[in-house]
Amino acid sequence: MNEAFGFVDYPRLFALLNKIGYNGYLVFEIGGDPDKMEGYLRDGKRRIEALLKDASD
Repeated sequence: MNEAFGFVDYPRLFALLNKIGYNGYLVFEIGGDPDKMEGYLRDGKRRIEALLKDASD
């Protein structure tokens, strides 16, 4: 697991959320250089969208 992205097994978490039919809000925490925040947000959004897609397949 890439520790730069935390210690959560996100694929497993999203699969479990899908399995129980969760359809609520998801929030992710981002920290780092404020000048790079827009890129961090884009990357976080891309990653979450990919995890959601993979969990629903």
